Amino acid sequence: MEKRLLLFLLLSFVILQLTMTYTGKKYGTGRQEQATTEQARTGADQRSTTATQTLAPAESRPAGLSAAQASPESYPIGPTVPVRTRVYDILFSTNGGVPVRWDIIDPRFVTHAVDAATSGTAREHLIDPQLAEHPELPRPFQTVLQELNARYYNEFNQMVFTHEQLDRAGPIHRFTSPPNAAGLQMVKTWTFQQDSFQARLTIELINQGQSNINFGGGERGLGVMIGPGLGGVSNVRNEPVSTYASVDAVLNASGGFLYEHIGKLGSGGGNTTRGQTITLERTRGLGEVLWGGIESKYFLAALMPDKTNPITGAEALLDNRVLGTLTDSEKLVGDFPMIELYGSPFKLQAGQSVQFGYSLFVGPKQRQLLEAAGHDLSRAMFHYSSGLIRALCNLLMTILYWLHCVLGIWGAAII
Repeated sequence: MEKRLLLFLLLSFVILQLTMTYTGKKYGTGRQEQATTEQARTGADQRSTTATQTLAPAESRPAGLSAAQASPESYPIGPTVPVRTRVYDILFSTNGGVPVRWDIIDPRFVTHAVDAATSGTAREHLIDPQLAEHPELPRPFQTVLQELNARYYNEFNQMVFTHEQLDRAGPIHRFTSPPNAAGLQMVKTWTFQQDSFQARLTIELINQGQSNINFGGGERGLGVMIGPGLGGVSNVRNEPVSTYASVDAVLNASGGFLYEHIGKLGSGGGNTTRGQTITLERTRGLGEVLWGGIESKYFLAALMPDKTNPITGAEALLDNRVLGTLTDSEKLVGDFPMIELYGSPFKLQAGQSVQFGYSLFVGPKQRQLLEAAGHDLSRAMFHYSSGLIRALCNLLMTILYWLHCVLGIWGAAII
């Protein structure tokens, strides 16, 4: 009898924890500080990010204007390339070689029949479908690259890349830009697996010009952005998709785990609101960055750098223009965060090339999938709980998954 009572109490506790997890909003490190530090953030968005870059050299801009104010950017979709595996249905834009749609179609993880009537396949959107309707907003997996003491190379997020499919079974897709005015060319190679939520992104920079180029504006090398947001939280018609509520930027490093929800737009002009927890200054002191990304309740989009090109800094951001485009609710603007992950400054000599490699996980936050992907991705599970509570929850979830495998029914496993 005592054993039954103990088991009942333990299972009741984990059910309570899971109920709190999947029905309430999460409040992570730095959220309580935001109300008192809002004024400190006012002028922070003068720095150009992916959301505020310009093609014009910095010295040609009028004094006192941010890059976005001096030259508003646009990210047209242009010709598209469909990529489909047994778990994904993705649509790439040849403008920048970035995804404009990323849907999960694996029936094991599709909880809502999104667009099933029109597409014939039930799916979960991991990129808000409305994003493609607003060319003024940045796209997921765009790059941030600034020449030292000079301009941003934002044209690589706008120009049309040529496309070739290297392997149909994988599949593997390569997008190649034309050389820009400086003679720099960018090649993006996306590698997928048919039955996996893991993928690879390789970015190669080729200097076909006559001069050496130093990259490292603000001590930042090549940056890759994830976001805005993860999934569809709501649209301008106020139709909420509550399963995606509380979307956060997350970063896992050897020196600690950070997550942030920027719940309020900044003021003072410019397009970008910077976070207060995941910042370049703070992340530089965290040691080796294992991965960074965007999470919702059930899904995670994470980027893991190769050892040869470690992430040395990260920054959580919010594009102020999501209000009135992706949502018309001030309460929901924080559910469209971005995170920019930067490497170290580097020099690219004329006639030389450099390659940056990243592993990706874009899929459900299921512990078995996260552990199989490695890179300590399972740290995303219950990360907002204390160490003891998190360990207990993970233990009980392991027991529940095992019972489910044996019994085949979740209700029986819980009982």
